[in-house]
Amino acid sequence: MTTPHRLTKPLLFGFFASAVILRSLLCWANPAANSFDNHFTPVFMTMKSGTTPAKDACFQCYHPPVFYRVSALIGNTAAAAGLERPQLMKLLQCISCLYGILTVGVCFLIVRKFPLSDFSTLIAFGTACFLPRHIYMSAMHSNDTLSNLLVALAIYVAIVVIERGFRALDAGVLSAILTIAQF
Repeated sequence: MTTPHRLTKPLLFGFFASAVILRSLLCWANPAANSFDNHFTPVFMTMKSGTTPAKDACFQCYHPPVFYRVSALIGNTAAAAGLERPQLMKLLQCISCLYGILTVGVCFLIVRKFPLSDFSTLIAFGTACFLPRHIYMSAMHSNDTLSNLLVALAIYVAIVVIERGFRALDAGVLSAILTIAQF
């Protein structure tokens, strides 16, 4: 049985609102240092030196640099505004939460590109909203959150590029997103 159309939009909105609230509350309650890996060390090294550390400079320094460079840019801006290390760590954790929330939004855009029934749309988007691993990862400072966002964005843009007939500018945007996602 499919969901009546009049309920689909409010349910989708409710799913998204719930996804935002779950990720935000868990991020707020989760200590900034609670994570699988210490991604703060490469960020603080980048903030201090202005360059990406060598791959063997620390345990997590071998990861692709985009996440660390973006985090360092945000961190340096916040430090210039007067934030101390504990507040910087929490801010960076919240930025990762924002990446997770944006990923859910992009997943909605992807789901809407397919001719699915209302019920299938709700199931697909609900899965993105309530996937436990994604909720958990969105509550910690992790390069996975930016990677997930960039991959979802690349998928969405690829769909748009195909819809528009592979225009050069669209393909260039897709190439740029894929390149950034890779790093």
